[in-house]
This record gives sequence, C-alpha cells and structure tokens, in this order.
Amino acid sequence: VCLGVTDVNKDPRFFGRVSRSIGFDTRDILCAPVMSDGSLFGAIELINRQGGAFNKNDLSMLSFLGFQLAAQLQRLFH
Repeated sequence: VCLGVTDVNKDPRFFGRVSRSIGFDTRDILCAPVMSDGSLFGAIELINRQGGAFNKNDLSMLSFLGFQLAAQLQRLFH
C-alpha cells in the first residue's frame, strides 16, 4: 500500500523517537512498496518535501518508481 502522511506528529503510527534522537524534524512522509508479482523487496520512503507537503502526483510517481525498481530487482534475483 502506498501511503502519504502530511503531518506525522498527528499520526499515531509515526515513531518519532528516531527523529528526535538524531535531531531531525520529520514533517511529512511518502512511502511506497517495492513489489512485483508477489515479491516484496522493501519500500521507498521520502521525507519532508521541499515547497510544501507531498501530494497525489508525488504518491503516483513514487508508486510507479517502486514498481519499476521491483521489476528490475526481480530480473536480477529470480
């Protein structure tokens, strides 16, 4: 599932301890799986979009990139 969170501090799924421990201010996150044909290789995550929060176009693009990356990884490893 692709997911965008525009204010991580209001999202109960966000684990802010890591950001605080390294002194990084995480505001928004965009995440997409790297998955193809049932094989999950991992995820791609983008943090703190410059010029405002992530939008639907960003989510679509990241989803596409995740799919393309997974297809390449599947060719390499299977």
